[in-house]
Amino acid sequence: MPFAVREFENENDLNFLFSAFSFSDDEKQRIKTDFDNCRFRSLYATSDTDQDACLGIVVFCDSYSTWQHRIFFCSDIYLNSLVLQSKKQKLDVLRCLFDRLFEIARNNNYHRTNLNINHEIEKETIELVCELGAVNLTEKEEWLIFEMKLEQMKEFSELKLKPLNYEYELIKLESDLVPYVDQIIDLIR
Repeated sequence: MPFAVREFENENDLNFLFSAFSFSDDEKQRIKTDFDNCRFRSLYATSDTDQDACLGIVVFCDSYSTWQHRIFFCSDIYLNSLVLQSKKQKLDVLRCLFDRLFEIARNNNYHRTNLNINHEIEKETIELVCELGAVNLTEKEEWLIFEMKLEQMKEFSELKLKPLNYEYELIKLESDLVPYVDQIIDLIR
């Protein structure tokens, strides 16, 4: 089944999203606020034959990584399980959405796309994304991602921390003893 992928552009697109998925009122408000404030962008897939049926959505934003420079950060992936019942259909929709996302990334010189998926809730989505070739860094490198809301960040930034202990000794390690030396040097730069 051929797909059409579009980026959300206006209030009608948001209403289309809300009609396709069951969001709570709080979730709808959060999504609307993020959209109004241009925090997140969204791509959605429809069938070429039925433009009224939303098949899947990828929500992403522009971000920056000290390791990878400009990146896209994907915060949510929604697949319409009422319409997409087979694994193949879900993979086809995801592939189509990611093809468009990666095209946008290439055209804007982004170096990487990170997905942040709740591993306890979205096991099937993680399996599908990994089947498309994504690397699950949570398993591979034991990365942990922590998020704070704006109010928490303000409180954290206002904490009065003890001064750093400047009594330390530098030890020079030979480069062949330390993995990822080039990446560490890039990070420092």
